[in-house]
Amino acid sequence: MYRYTSILHSSPLTAQASGCAAKTWRSLAFVLALGLLAACDVVPERRGETDDRYIQTRAERLERSGRHDLAAELYEQLAGRDDANQRFWLAAANQWHAAGEWRDVERVLSEITVPLSEDQLLQKALLGASAALSLEAPARARMWLSGLPGETPDRARSALKWIEVRLSLAEGDPRKAIELNDEREMWLANAKDILAGRRALLAALADEQLLGRSAPARPDEEVYAGWLDLAMIRSGADRDPFVVRSSLREWGERYPEHPAQVLLAELLAEYRQLLDYPERLAVLLPLSGRFATAGQAVRDGMLAAYLRQDETRPELHFFDTGKHNVVDLYARAASENADFIIGPLTRDALDELAAAAPLSVPTLALNNLTEQLPRPGLYQFGLTPEDEARQAARRLLASGLVQGIALVPASDWGGRMLAAFSEELETAGGILLDYQEYAPRDDDFSAPITTILHLAESRARYRSLSGVLGRRLEFEPRRREDVQFIFLAATPESGRLIRPQLRFHYASDLPVFSTSAIYEPRPGRNGDLNGISFVDIPWLIEGAEDTSALREQLAALFPQRMQSWPRLYALGYDAYRLVPALFSGRLTEDGVIKGLTGDLTMTRDGQIMRKMRWAQFTGGAPALLEDIAPRETVEPRETVEPPEQF
Repeated sequence: MYRYTSILHSSPLTAQASGCAAKTWRSLAFVLALGLLAACDVVPERRGETDDRYIQTRAERLERSGRHDLAAELYEQLAGRDDANQRFWLAAANQWHAAGEWRDVERVLSEITVPLSEDQLLQKALLGASAALSLEAPARARMWLSGLPGETPDRARSALKWIEVRLSLAEGDPRKAIELNDEREMWLANAKDILAGRRALLAALADEQLLGRSAPARPDEEVYAGWLDLAMIRSGADRDPFVVRSSLREWGERYPEHPAQVLLAELLAEYRQLLDYPERLAVLLPLSGRFATAGQAVRDGMLAAYLRQDETRPELHFFDTGKHNVVDLYARAASENADFIIGPLTRDALDELAAAAPLSVPTLALNNLTEQLPRPGLYQFGLTPEDEARQAARRLLASGLVQGIALVPASDWGGRMLAAFSEELETAGGILLDYQEYAPRDDDFSAPITTILHLAESRARYRSLSGVLGRRLEFEPRRREDVQFIFLAATPESGRLIRPQLRFHYASDLPVFSTSAIYEPRPGRNGDLNGISFVDIPWLIEGAEDTSALREQLAALFPQRMQSWPRLYALGYDAYRLVPALFSGRLTEDGVIKGLTGDLTMTRDGQIMRKMRWAQFTGGAPALLEDIAPRETVEPRETVEPPEQF
């Protein structure tokens, strides 16, 4: 007599429904129908030693309490001790799956070598396929499904159909995925499960890359067209939420009989909550004086977001820190009952404000404090160049490039960039072999380039050898061979001169990495920078259609600021976007907001961090590069010394 345990412990899709707005199909959890789960004979009632019964009882308790990883370890322990261990291997794989440990699922399933019943073969195939899809390996998922035994029983049809839905999405065929989900619903009697399935399908379809390669709908494909249109609205809402509610209402009028109509009310409520602004918002910016142009660009970006908002807007009051003391202005804004304050913009003003007194109103500063100490009620968000230098170091290490050199301008900015880059690189196990400073106003950078590449030493060895032999030799200078990369901190003007000179001095094969400072977003100005990889905000280098359309719409509002100061314009836009999430406390350490300046997250001490995009100059224009998964901290290497050479 066997007791049956279920593969999952909640209704299909329900557990992930609340978070699916921010998920892509690749991160959706595995879904199986409850009918299958009640029918797979997984764990036998224990007979035999008392200690085995105790281990099994403990595993079951951990399973019920949600400690799936610990339960999985105990089931593995039992599997190694029991003649019928395939049942415990399946129980362990089931628990690793519930814990989201996909590689452990595949590892445990590979341990099963004894014959299985048809129910067990079915469970093994579905668990393996689900884990493979979660690991973004659709070919391996198909291999697992090839192990399905004969005719699938009715109780397992919905589970199998959901695997096929996910597989179609992974292979870039949303049309087929939608059709398969319709078939899946035929095997579901529970309206709650049907609703959850449609919710998860929409979250999966709203992936930018999937939408970008989806075939357009034909005139007779209203259901398919409706899903794609709704997914486009949802995808665009991640970066531009201000008009999403009006877009959703228009979608509802256009597709009155669509299956996704059941999701419309909750989508409208969700986006209303995301744009729940405080009543009074004060902004401290330098609108006159030395930093007026920068302050006005931030203001216009903020107003662009404000004017796009299709719901009730907050009262918005601007205070000019270019004319008045920032501490006095802050006190005035607080006395006028501001619910939230944005600013100040400059680091000096922020330091002065933070040192004056505790902040009485939640505040989003548009810079970072010089002394990074937590301040209650203060959030810090800025376009800090040091963050970009650190991202360059992480990108190099993720690319397998561990040791290299740096060229930075002889300036305070260059010193800060060098310090941030070298600290991040060396903390993670990389090595900065050497660096050279250059004079940013020069147009000949031969001296620092030849020095850091050891070309002068090569020439000296040649002259010495020629003197000993008393005759001229054929000679071509050789640079040092221990360098894997060059980190270049430069403006567009300096970069356009340095890059060709690096080629001239035998460094054309070395990858060059830089920051957004090197990119001037004007056509025809970047041809000499070809081959340089750099990090910048999505607003300027991302090629997604929704980003391009949004850029055109926002540029029409304030074209001058948009063209002259695009990054500060985007900073203002994102600052306004962040307010409701910060004011309500909904932005946590695990949350992500897709902003124009990057994917925005928050640290425990209130720092807003930006994950930006990487591009490479190709044909004088930035070409978007794929993300690279970060590597674990590498062990520091001994430097590779170059051989004796000319």
